[in-house]
This record gives sequence, C-alpha cells and structure tokens, in this order.
Amino acid sequence: MSQGELTIDDYELVNCIATGNVSQVWEVRGVTSGKSYAMKLLLPEALTDNEQKRTMRHEASVMSKLEHPNIVQFVESHIARKQAYIIMELFRSVNLKALLRSDLHATHLRIKRVMECVTQALAYMHESKWIHKDVKPDNILVTKGGEVRVIDFSLAPKVCWSSYIQISSMMTFFSVSKSSFRKAGRMMSARISIARSWYSGSTVA
Repeated sequence: MSQGELTIDDYELVNCIATGNVSQVWEVRGVTSGKSYAMKLLLPEALTDNEQKRTMRHEASVMSKLEHPNIVQFVESHIARKQAYIIMELFRSVNLKALLRSDLHATHLRIKRVMECVTQALAYMHESKWIHKDVKPDNILVTKGGEVRVIDFSLAPKVCWSSYIQISSMMTFFSVSKSSFRKAGRMMSARISIARSWYSGSTVA
C-alpha cells in the first residue's frame, strides 16, 4: 500500500466500511477504470497467517463460481505475500443485523421480501452444490429499497448432496437427546392448544 496515495495496486482506498478480526472492507475506486468497488482486505497481522490466506483464496474461488442477483458479485482477487484482497461489487447498504437494531418496524415490513431473496440465493447455491454454512443477519445486506445481497463465503464447502443428506440425517438422529424430544413434545402441545383456542373462537364468532 502506498501511504501517501492510499492505493493498493490499481485501487484507491476511499472509505473504510467495516473492520473485523482479520480483515477490513473498503470502498475503493479503480485508478484506471474510475469505477467504485468493495475490497475485502486482509489486515497486516493476518498476512503472516497462511491459514487466513487459504481461507480468503477459498472464498474468492467460491465467489468466482457464483452468479446470482442476490449474491454479491465477484470481480477479482489478489493473494500474495505482501497483499491479499478480494474485489467485489460495491453494494451500498447495511447488514440485516444493523437494520434490526436501528429500525425494527421498517425491517418487519420488508422481511418477507428479504427472506425470499435470501432463500433464492441459497437455493441457487445448493443447486450449484455449495452450502453457505454461515447464514446470519451480519452476512445479509439490505438496501432501503429492499434489494438484498448474501455475502461471506469463507466457510462454504462444495458437497455431494446424496452423501451429505444421508450423513446429516444419521448424525441428526443420533444426536437428538431425550430432553430434546420432551421439549419438542411440549412445543407441539402448546401449538395444538393455541390452534384449538383459535379455532374455537373463530367457530363461536
């Protein structure tokens, strides 16, 4: 990075959007193209960790294979000894976690649309034999207009669905304890009770 000009390769750093444990996300501008992008940049202390570089290389590889209107668009990546970053579309928005905290009512009004977009993105990933594995409000970007992008594919593995479903089903079956069964039974009883009450009230009305 050039300290005087705040540039990395062909990108000028404009504004730091977010900082995590090992990386930052910057708004950048292409020096040659003049276009704006988002850059996920490994912090200096993470550059000495080969595992962090492998993780970023994996995320870049996954992103490069995905193309969906609700998945953040990959542009390019550069992972070397002195710098490691991913360039992607600049999606001006906040994540769903921040939106829930700042305006719960507005989030409630658009949540159906948000969930439709997220499930479409995940369905596309599954059809492409990828699993996100880190779906949470932090990794869902939402604009005021209701546009959505799913981000952060660092944990996403590629799977053989037939084997995955068989193994997951077996593990789920053997890991459920008796207390879980009892809890599920209580929840089901409560739902049945509520349904009966609602039905009785609607019948009387």
